[in-house]
Amino acid sequence: MAVPKVKKVFILMACMGIFTLYLSFGTRRKHESYNALGEVRNYIIVRAQKVKENMYSIPKSIDPMTSTHPISQIPLRPLCLDPQATLYNRVEDLYCKILPDFLEKYKNPCFYHHVNGTYRKLRCLPYFYFIGMDKCGTTDTHSRMMSHPDIRGNTGILHKETEFWSWTRYGIWNYESISGKKTLEQYLDMFHETATELQNNTNGNSNIITGDATPMDLWDFRFWRRIPQNIGKPKPEILTPHLIKYIHKGRPPKILIQLREPIERLYSDFFFRGDGNNPQAFHRAVVNALSMMNDCIAQRGRRLCFYDSALYQKLPTRIHLGCYSVYMQEWLNVFPRSAFRISRIEDYKKDTKEALADIFKFLDLEPLQTDQMNQLAGKGKKHVTTSKRGSVRPETYQLLRAFYDPCLKETAALLNDSRFLWEDVYKNRSIHYNTGS
Repeated sequence: MAVPKVKKVFILMACMGIFTLYLSFGTRRKHESYNALGEVRNYIIVRAQKVKENMYSIPKSIDPMTSTHPISQIPLRPLCLDPQATLYNRVEDLYCKILPDFLEKYKNPCFYHHVNGTYRKLRCLPYFYFIGMDKCGTTDTHSRMMSHPDIRGNTGILHKETEFWSWTRYGIWNYESISGKKTLEQYLDMFHETATELQNNTNGNSNIITGDATPMDLWDFRFWRRIPQNIGKPKPEILTPHLIKYIHKGRPPKILIQLREPIERLYSDFFFRGDGNNPQAFHRAVVNALSMMNDCIAQRGRRLCFYDSALYQKLPTRIHLGCYSVYMQEWLNVFPRSAFRISRIEDYKKDTKEALADIFKFLDLEPLQTDQMNQLAGKGKKHVTTSKRGSVRPETYQLLRAFYDPCLKETAALLNDSRFLWEDVYKNRSIHYNTGS
C-alpha cells in the first residue's frame, strides 16, 4: 500500500528530529535522555503538524534539547510557547527562561550561574528601571543619581540605556533592523561590572545597586506582535511590564518615571530628532501628525494606533508620546502603585536637591551629606537640546491642547495627582500669550 505524501513528510521530520536529538544529547547523561524522550516525541509531532500549516508552535513546556536542567526538574508553565526561538533567530520567549532564586545577601537582584558544575558566576538584573519619558530630563537626572556611592551603571549608552526591552531584543534599533536579536543572557552581560564588583567585594558592601534607564521602555511597544504570546492575537496581551515582572519573580523592581508638560516635550523632541528647525515646520508637522493619528484612532482606537509600527514610521513628529495615560495604564496593570516614583521635570528643575533626595529615599539608599547634595544639585545640565529655536506658535499650541487635555485628565485621575494636569504651566503660558512676550 502506498504511503500518503503528508505521512511521508511527518515520518521524514520525525526521523530528522530523532537524529538531531541523538547529536544534541551525545554528551549528556543517559538518564536525562531517557527522561526527555517522551516530551521530545510530543515536540516533534506538534512541530510537524504546525509545519504542515506553515506555522510555528512549540509545546508549552521547557525544551529538553536546549535546557541545561534535567527534564524532571523543569516545571511546566502555560506561557512558555517557543523554547527554541533563539535557534531559529526568532524573538526569545522569556517565559521559557528559568532564573535561579535571587541571593538574599545582596540588595540588587543577583543569582549564581553555575559554570561546568564548579565555578559560580554572579549574574545581576537591574534593581531599578528609569523608563522615561523621552525629552523629560532622564539623562540629567540619571547622571546625578550615578554620583551616589551605591549606584552603578551598565555598559549601554551613557552607562544608562540598554535599549533591550524596546528595541534590541526584537533585532531593531529605533527604525532600523540590526544583526541578530539580543537575548536575556546578553542583557545580563550589560550588568557584568556590577556583578563582578559584588562577587569580588572585599569591603563587605552588599548594598550596591544597578539600573536600566532606557526612556523608550515606558512607551515603545511597537513590536508587540513579535512576542510569542501575542502571535496571531488582534491586541497585545503581553508587553514589556509583564516580561519584566516575570523575570524578577517575587522581587519586583523599583520603577522611576519622569514626565514633562507634553507640548514642550514634543517641541524639544521635534528639534532633537531633526524633524525640523523652526516653529513653522513644527506647526506643519503637528497638523499632519494630528490628521494621521486622529484618522487611525477613529478606526482602531488609541492603544493599537499608539503601538503601530507602520504608523510610527510615517508620523512627521511623535505626537502620541505625550498621551502618558495610555502607557502608564499598561505598567500599572502589572505593578502596584507603590513600585513607582512618578514625577515631573518641572518640579525637578525647581528643586533638584529635594528631587534627588526623594529618589535616593525611594531606592532605599543612604542619604548623602548636605554638602554632597549641594554639589550634585549644582552640576551642569546633561543632554540639553541646543538646536531648539523659537517657541510654539499660539495656533499650534491650541491644536495640541485639544489633543492632549483628555490624556492629561486621565493621567491625573490615574495617579490621583492634579499636578499632572500641568495647570501651573498653562497658566504661565496664558500670561505669556496675553502680554505678547
